[in-house]
Amino acid sequence: MGGLIEKRRIISNFIVNSPKRIFLLCSKDTFGNSKTIDKVFGMLNEIVEQVSEEHVVQFVTDNAVNYNAAIGSLH
Repeated sequence: MGGLIEKRRIISNFIVNSPKRIFLLCSKDTFGNSKTIDKVFGMLNEIVEQVSEEHVVQFVTDNAVNYNAAIGSLH
């Protein structure tokens, strides 16, 4: 495909659901960060700080590393 570089990505979407509306807070390319608890924790902690811990109700994830990091970010 003449000059196109294939880039592998893992996209994490952070969605806010409030009584007024649902919206995309941000999307991050997390390729290389999604397999280590420390990096995932840092990313999730940043989001929790942005929206305030009392507003976080649920993390939805697809693997154990991200689950453990999500649980850790609330403690």
